[in-house]
Amino acid sequence: MDEFKADLYDYDFQAIYDTIKEHYPIEEDHHHYTRETLKTFAGYKKIERLVGENFFDKKNYKTRWTDFQKFLKQSIDKKIDNTHTLANTCFSGNVTVDELITREYVKTKALRYFISVLGPYYSIYAVDHSEVKLPTKMSAYRNEETRIISYHADHVATVSPVFEYESSFVQLQTRIKERFPTYKFIPYEIGVSTIDGISVYSNVFGGDEDAHKDSIYRGLFGPLVAPKCALRGDKKYGFSEWLKPLSKAESEGLELLRQHIAQTASPSMQKQASIHKVWKIKHWKLLQVMHNPGGGLFGVSLTDIMDLTDPEKIICPAGIRNAPEISSYKMDGENLIFNEKLSYNILEVSPDELKVVMHVNIDAGPRSIRGALCELTYEPLTEWKDPQAIWTSMHRLDKPTE
Repeated sequence: MDEFKADLYDYDFQAIYDTIKEHYPIEEDHHHYTRETLKTFAGYKKIERLVGENFFDKKNYKTRWTDFQKFLKQSIDKKIDNTHTLANTCFSGNVTVDELITREYVKTKALRYFISVLGPYYSIYAVDHSEVKLPTKMSAYRNEETRIISYHADHVATVSPVFEYESSFVQLQTRIKERFPTYKFIPYEIGVSTIDGISVYSNVFGGDEDAHKDSIYRGLFGPLVAPKCALRGDKKYGFSEWLKPLSKAESEGLELLRQHIAQTASPSMQKQASIHKVWKIKHWKLLQVMHNPGGGLFGVSLTDIMDLTDPEKIICPAGIRNAPEISSYKMDGENLIFNEKLSYNILEVSPDELKVVMHVNIDAGPRSIRGALCELTYEPLTEWKDPQAIWTSMHRLDKPTE
């Protein structure tokens, strides 16, 4: 299990950390707690209060959860069940997508949803579940009565809206967002990441110890939430809700890029055969195979959009947010020199195309790459879209080892 990181590349999960810190002793030595001393911890008292307000106050329960269940049933034409248990700090339910029932066997495809009472968070995944009914004796005695016992198993959890769950998953998520517009989706990859101290209550008061000890799922929703079976789907689904906003400097860089795009689109600039425009990648081809003696894939990033309007500064939207990064470059004959590891040799420049060869000098021992790597063709970028709309600002050149 990976350790939770509040600041993760283009994403900001600090709010999750703050909620966990408010309710669990994660920033102190929690191992010294006893049953009595743990009850004096402020976070424990908050959890008790929130559970009481949401699930033991009849008026609140009806307003917040019974009415929500009715809302779902009115807008989703499927069987919907309340699965709430007091072991969890969330309201939960099942939406049955498909079901096959025989005398001895039940196969169910259902969406499971969880809405935290500790903070503005929810999550959804689908589960393929089965129940088989078999004759069983509870002991080895010959005269022991034979009973029919149900055995349950979760086979696969689908953690994003794909395959047969796609439309139902999106529909359920849309309804939850309608009812709880400020709540954010907890992606699977974040849900199973861990912070030491989340499981302190189970450690002290007793409870299941499993592979999801100290997980974010456990901290926000309770110990019975994390799926314990095989997975499919995008484990990062929902990350887009957690994108960092652009900083002041990034916003200013983005505005400058927009101005340069407008300049590139001007009639006079469209006629010029100049590299000093904003370019977007049109196509590329490898010139050499990237061997990786260690096995697996060797990735090299390509700049999808580059602004060469300034003769000394290049602006490149980077990451999923397309946050503009500004760095220096210089011209040396027919070469664009970005740094000691990367340069472009200009093959051809016209009003409509810029054709270059990427040269790299990456010293990584037996995995080093040097020389002409690929040929890239760019075309002028004359229209700007929202930064998140062109999220593929970086491509990976992945080739399997031969």
